[in-house]
Amino acid sequence: QVFAISMKEKYDKWEQYVQENERCEKEMREQADEAKRQATYQSMMRKRPPANDVVAEEGESIVAATLRRAREVKEEGSELYREGSIYNVKKALATWDQALLLCERTKNFVKYKKDPDLGEEVGASITAEAVTLQSTLRLNCAAAFLRLKDYHQCVASCDEVLATDTANVKGWYRKAQALAALGNRGDATEALDALLALEPDNAAALQLARQVAQSGDKRVADKKVFSVKSRAKAQPTGDEGASAPGPGSAGGQDPVPEPSSWWSCCRRKQA
Repeated sequence: QVFAISMKEKYDKWEQYVQENERCEKEMREQADEAKRQATYQSMMRKRPPANDVVAEEGESIVAATLRRAREVKEEGSELYREGSIYNVKKALATWDQALLLCERTKNFVKYKKDPDLGEEVGASITAEAVTLQSTLRLNCAAAFLRLKDYHQCVASCDEVLATDTANVKGWYRKAQALAALGNRGDATEALDALLALEPDNAAALQLARQVAQSGDKRVADKKVFSVKSRAKAQPTGDEGASAPGPGSAGGQDPVPEPSSWWSCCRRKQA
């Protein structure tokens, strides 16, 4: 019994050591991946094409021309994305980032009244269109980040969309995809719950929810198998127990008397 308790303590310490080691390795990998993502993102931003080629057509205000150019740049990025290669996906990200800047510029033109001939109703309509276009662009960026397996940036893009539109189904779905890929089953389940509250019959969301649940069950099962195997290795086998000479055996030493026999041999008791 004492041997079993000591082996259990050793196993518990070893399991704590393994868990701590895995946690440290995971943190180091995440830090390295984050540094690599930031370097890649900054490199793409340095190669971003300029957004100063806005030319207003005859009878068109600079505000409307900027929004039109944002739509054109969005389509250029979509064509690059549809080509499918990783290189073109990265170029599409940079192009969509340019379109986002054009949308932001459009809103600032309306906000600070850069066009004095622009009416308030027209300005409000253009601002609403720019906001809608920004949401679409961020969702496109999220899809590109999924293709590049940059799941943290994907979650960030989806959060920007959901901050202004909590009923955006694509935003919840792509966020859940990224979180599931990161192994964050809890947040992925919350995102899927929010999506299914909006569309209970969404087939893609239901399938992803089943996959997340199955991955959780598999991890729990793997952990239990590892625990059982580790404990089995810690326990002595039957052959080892049989090879050791027991008390009173021919090859063993004299049996150690029980505490009761010590007391019976005590001179004080005999007195």
